[in-house]
Amino acid sequence: MSSLSPFTDRAAWMGSALANSDEWIWALSDAEIQELNEAVAQTLDRDIADISKKDFPLPQFGARLERLGDEIRSGLGFGVVRGIPTKSMTDDAVFRAFWGIGAHLGFAISQNSYGDVLGHVYDEKPDPSEVSPRGYRTNQFLKYHTDRSDIVGLLCLRKALEGGESSITSSMSIFNAILKNHPDYLKTLMDGYLHGHAEDVRMDEPFRFPIFHIKDEVLSCRLNRGALERAHVRAGVPLTNEEASALVAFDFYAEHPDFRLDMLLLDGDIQFVNNYRVVHSRNAFKDGDKKEQQRHMVRLWLNYYDDPWPRGPHLFDYNGVRKELNR
Repeated sequence: MSSLSPFTDRAAWMGSALANSDEWIWALSDAEIQELNEAVAQTLDRDIADISKKDFPLPQFGARLERLGDEIRSGLGFGVVRGIPTKSMTDDAVFRAFWGIGAHLGFAISQNSYGDVLGHVYDEKPDPSEVSPRGYRTNQFLKYHTDRSDIVGLLCLRKALEGGESSITSSMSIFNAILKNHPDYLKTLMDGYLHGHAEDVRMDEPFRFPIFHIKDEVLSCRLNRGALERAHVRAGVPLTNEEASALVAFDFYAEHPDFRLDMLLLDGDIQFVNNYRVVHSRNAFKDGDKKEQQRHMVRLWLNYYDDPWPRGPHLFDYNGVRKELNR
């Protein structure tokens, strides 16, 4: 892999360098909260999923969201919007504010086979007999991964009684570390693994899915460990020692305290990450008996409007279905 070069943009950050910085926190001002409340009030006569960017005017805050969008796409690759007043708003108003902010960054796509575009993430306590429930439906630790969209937005409606911290790592820094220390593993990660959609009951056509890929000189990362591991089991193709070791190396750097950035999302926070430049994880959590002690996150998957990310062909059919709206 000698022809590859390290990634040197701002997206190749180290968590240890950002842990004591607030440059990634976009705190809302009183004026911006007022704009949000006014925009929410204009949408009460329509379903949330039918609200477009033009239906949600943010005269001042909108310009700031453009800068946040640039930071997500071409800068650090993430940002946290802080300060939605969840205690003084109804849950429906909070969801509308989240959707409207998201509409200024991209268009929503479906997150599952049911076509849901506003996903609710909490401990559903799935039946123990259920085969491979998606991890977000439990209270368990989630390995570092990406989602099937350009951007994922995660709104904290309520945090847990204990745990549930979010952790993110620059996949560009992981690439750099593997290129430097384990170049043979990088070749394996770029050759790819068998893959399938997370909700597939069976896999008719196994396909190779690179973890790192380059298109139009743009480096991207996409990793869903559960779908990868299930695909190899269903196809009856065990991971080779080299393939397993490459994933161990990826996890080592993703989890390393110098690489990762840990954060506890507060009620009213929204975390946005670039799925091609950042991997994310979640600690296990424990809910309390009271509603206000029960973790409830709300998720948006967004794709860019007019300037799509330069995805490789393996990603086009893997992204969700677009929710068509007039902007």
